[in-house]
Amino acid sequence: ISSLMCQKFLVIFLIKYFYQISAQLTERTNEAIHFCDPSIPNDCGFEGKCVRHLNGNRCRCPIGRMGIMCRRPCQDIYKSCKHWEEENRCRWAKPFSPFFEDNCAESCGICKSNGRSLKIPLPPILEPISWIIGRWETATSAGDRFPVSFEHPYKEILDISLAETPMFDRPPVNISVRAYTNEGSEYVEVGFMTGKPSRESTGFIKSNQSLNENDQVAIEMVSNTGTVANSK
Repeated sequence: ISSLMCQKFLVIFLIKYFYQISAQLTERTNEAIHFCDPSIPNDCGFEGKCVRHLNGNRCRCPIGRMGIMCRRPCQDIYKSCKHWEEENRCRWAKPFSPFFEDNCAESCGICKSNGRSLKIPLPPILEPISWIIGRWETATSAGDRFPVSFEHPYKEILDISLAETPMFDRPPVNISVRAYTNEGSEYVEVGFMTGKPSRESTGFIKSNQSLNENDQVAIEMVSNTGTVANSK
C-alpha cells in the first residue's frame, strides 16, 4: 500500500472515528455533553460514580483520579488553572460551563491529588484521538508518496506524541514523520493535530455560532521538501 493511500486513509479514518467516539462517549443534548451515563454499570470505573449535572454528567472519582472512566491522574491541564481559580472562575462559570472543572479539576477542587501525575497530561478534548498516540511504522514496495514521491521503495515512521498544553488556545498533539530509502533519500515532516467538538465548551461567550456545526479534526504539516500539508 502506498504512503499516499495510507495518509489519505488515516485522515479520513481519524475524522470518522472522532465523530463516532464523540457520539459514543458523550450523550448530546442541546445544552450539555455527558462524559458518563448513570444507567451504565461501571461507566466511571469500578470505584467512580456517574453524577448528573445540568451542564453534562461527570464522573466523581476516588482520590487521585479524574476524567472519563476515572482513567486520568488528578491534575490541572492548563498552565493558567491556578490563575483562573484565583479569579474565581471555577465557581462563577459552574452554572453554565464545565470547562474549568474539566480542565482545572485539581485547582477547582473537583478531585484530590494523591501525589501522582503525568508529565504531560491528556486534555479531555483529545480523548477521542488518544488511541492513535504512539509510533506507527510502514514499508512500501513502490516510491509513491504524498506530497513528494521517492524513486525507490521506502520505510516510514509516524510518531504522534502529547504536547505541552498552552496557557490558552486549543491543545494539540505533535506529529513527526520520517520517510527514508536504502539509497539515502530522506523526507522529514513535523506538525500537529487537534480536534474541535461541535459543542465544545471553552468557558468564553460565543456569538453567531451555528447550531449545525460538525466535529472537526485538523492536521497541519511542514517538511524539508518545502511543502505544507493541511487536512481537515
